[in-house]
Amino acid sequence: MIDGVKILCNLNPSDWTNNKNLSFRAWADLSTGEIPHNNKYADLKGLRLSIISGNTGTFCNLRGSLPKYFNNGKNNAFDYDYSNFLTTCDQLDELKTKPNNAILRGFEFGVNVSLPVPVREVLENIKAYKKHTFGQYTEKGKGLGLVFDFQQYRVKIYDKGHQQTGKPSQLMRFEIGVKKMAFVKNLEIKTLADLQNKSVWAGLSGILLSVWRDIVYLEKGLKYKLMKAHQQKKYLYFFNPLYWIDLNKKQYHTARQTLSKLRAKYGNRNDTKAIINELIYSQCLKLATESTPEKGNDLTEWNKLKNAFGISESVQPLENQKRERFNHLDKGIIQVNNSNIYLLENTSKKILNERKEKSKKKKPKKSICMNCKKELKNKKASAKFCGLKCKNHHNGKRRTQARQKQRATEQKELKKLLPKLKGLDLPLLVIYEADGMQYADHLSQSEINAPAEWIRQIVKVLITDNKTAPTVCFTTLRAKRLIKEITNINKQKL
Repeated sequence: MIDGVKILCNLNPSDWTNNKNLSFRAWADLSTGEIPHNNKYADLKGLRLSIISGNTGTFCNLRGSLPKYFNNGKNNAFDYDYSNFLTTCDQLDELKTKPNNAILRGFEFGVNVSLPVPVREVLENIKAYKKHTFGQYTEKGKGLGLVFDFQQYRVKIYDKGHQQTGKPSQLMRFEIGVKKMAFVKNLEIKTLADLQNKSVWAGLSGILLSVWRDIVYLEKGLKYKLMKAHQQKKYLYFFNPLYWIDLNKKQYHTARQTLSKLRAKYGNRNDTKAIINELIYSQCLKLATESTPEKGNDLTEWNKLKNAFGISESVQPLENQKRERFNHLDKGIIQVNNSNIYLLENTSKKILNERKEKSKKKKPKKSICMNCKKELKNKKASAKFCGLKCKNHHNGKRRTQARQKQRATEQKELKKLLPKLKGLDLPLLVIYEADGMQYADHLSQSEINAPAEWIRQIVKVLITDNKTAPTVCFTTLRAKRLIKEITNINKQKL
């Protein structure tokens, strides 16, 4: 479960420098050989220990993979469970690091899941996480999977077997990296000792399941030919990862509901996303549960997770399940809190009369065309227009108003932003067209030095640094102008 950590150890530097097992090195100027500061570092079995001199004192920092340290520096490609973690905390005593004094500045947690299909197939089916697109996760220039990067946390999904052996496999690593501890403030995690609490492991498992639930996962196995024309069109839109970025909150939830309905109606029985959801749960439960059987309150948190995320009983069968028999003599009796309530005769008649009144057909209101305001005749009750001409005219007006409103908003935002550009280094998502295809690049402001030919191909620019406000978007001329101004500023700095 727990993998990489970043810890402030609250030690005296001599606790490490006097350790014979640690060989400290320092950063030096290669041209002069001078050591510019007193910072030192040492590596030990997958951990890096740093002694950093600051304005307020000298700090001892530790970062690296706890499973790798537990495995004597070999690798972390195994199931690192709760008991292994407790053993590792004891082993850190050789570095004078006590869990109660080890302040966490960040950590990683996740599970290795053996899939019924290749990891590559799962990665191809992932289209977005909430309303965010993904980047490529690489190590040493080798593409392994996908990453969703945010201010407080990072989600990584990649082929763990490929990372270790260099060959595609069915072993998937699903991991969340906590960059800011505010992300897990509800779990009250501050020190390494807090991670020794089993309820915290259950809480982290809940975060993993919640993130997997919010991933937009779309398989190609739906029965496309049986869909209606508008359903086919929607279905094809869903395959484009950029489609999910442009949606507002309401549109996003509507699209997710539509996708669920299509999957339920035209999908195969084997729902890969649901299967992986159950595998993640069972793996979390396995890692967080000690070898001895646990009963009672120890499994309460896990039962809550199972119910909250729709885990089927095949993962963890219920014991002593009792089935109630249907008794025809109970007909007409309502049960509330395990007690029977018998309806009085007058009450039942009143309920029947109310139902009859509701079932009476109400007189239909006269429908009026939304465009020409004429009365609709010989049309369905749900009709809104006289015909296609009125519909196109009305929708055209709406689109024009929406474009004008968007243009005015973008011009206002751009006018505010341009004077501040020199002092910023914004993270940008630049979308451009080339050879009839759209591409998206994640770039920081300081990296952009675009030629005029490339600027002309830009379609949209999104500022992804949404700390307090939603993502800012610029299109067409506003997007081109923003990139042109950034290019001019960067050229002046050279």
